Amino acid sequence: MNTKNKSLFSEFNPVSKQEWMERVTVDLKGADFDKTLVWKNFSKINIQPFYNQEDKTSFLQNTGENSQSLVNYRSIAVTSDEKGNSLALKAIEEGINGLIFCVSENTSATKLLKGININEVTVSFILGANAVAFASEFINFAKGNGIATENLKGYFNTALITNYVTTGTIEASSFDTVAELVKLTTEYPNFKAITVSGTEYLDSGANQVQEIGYTLNSLVYVIDELSNRGIEVQSIFDNLNFKLAIGLEYFVEIGKFRAFNNLLSEVANKYGVSEFSNTITAKTSIWSKSVTDA
Repeated sequence: MNTKNKSLFSEFNPVSKQEWMERVTVDLKGADFDKTLVWKNFSKINIQPFYNQEDKTSFLQNTGENSQSLVNYRSIAVTSDEKGNSLALKAIEEGINGLIFCVSENTSATKLLKGININEVTVSFILGANAVAFASEFINFAKGNGIATENLKGYFNTALITNYVTTGTIEASSFDTVAELVKLTTEYPNFKAITVSGTEYLDSGANQVQEIGYTLNSLVYVIDELSNRGIEVQSIFDNLNFKLAIGLEYFVEIGKFRAFNNLLSEVANKYGVSEFSNTITAKTSIWSKSVTDA
């Protein structure tokens, strides 16, 4: 008998959730179901002991042809153009398909990216002082090397929200810089000029629900500021890269990213934007326990 394509559990009849519940009730012997088996996590979400197809929702489906495209990034602190380039080439040899460069004021995009095929490798940059000048050189480098507009992928991160959250202050010129970056990348739809970070919230003790809420609130702030600088709302949404933290609760984190996409669409709809293209970068959170867990 050919069992090559046979489902592992095909010999078993499907079981409804009601049947599961009836069996669990018997096994609990009168014990309270919620108190015994339901887990309430840090975000005060009730995690059931089991799920099946009846729990499946229809409004959190994957969207777009790139919904499963993943970039495995390696961060590189650029102390010199030559050293940064060497580390980048080594990372590519080791199978990395994305590079995040933390550049300094005097970094040269041309020297940094020497020998790197940015038609195939995703390149992103954490920018500080001299951000616009570096970005201009990078875009000119892409044009000079004949990079197809749809092939240039990555993002600029000016730590716009990061600085605000961690210091409590932000300079108006920061938004001027981001507005210029949006204009520079107009011809490259897959390269994002605006990074909104939510990692600082989770790393500061927020739960997953709060991280989503605060990040979207930050987005509204960014939209207002960039709109005041003449950037169209559609262009803002098409230029968004979000940076979110990954905590310890595996299934909750999966749900967080899917819920974030859904809620982001809701925010976009409020601005009259029905279709847009954004990216999300995930980063492991920096802490796992509070001082009271020691």
